[in-house]
Amino acid sequence: MQHAGRRIPLRLVQDSAEMGKVMAQDFVDILERNAAQGAPTGAIVPCGPNAWYQPFTDMVNERGVSLRRLEVFHMDECLDWQGRPVPEQHPLNFRSFMEQHFYGGIRPELAVPQAQRHWLLPAT
Repeated sequence: MQHAGRRIPLRLVQDSAEMGKVMAQDFVDILERNAAQGAPTGAIVPCGPNAWYQPFTDMVNERGVSLRRLEVFHMDECLDWQGRPVPEQHPLNFRSFMEQHFYGGIRPELAVPQAQRHWLLPAT
């Protein structure tokens, strides 16, 4: 049964790896649709398990999807007890994780420009 006001489809998946494939397909479809219309894309991206990002990286590279018009807003970051970002090597440094797993495998000519990667950082 469908709710009349429902705007987002509900899909059940087996596990995190399948979720990564579903999210990647949806995201790449949106990027391609917007590119065909000449429109930029904005996305709020959580820091999640790396199984979420490999399917996206693979699809972008295989299909040659440019991320040059993508603005990414990251929604997570951990700080130390003084409100500073944890060191880059720390396992809870989400920026390092995302640089490696979300951006790291994308071919350079397709990559999101650094200026369009928005991180949650305390004011300096």
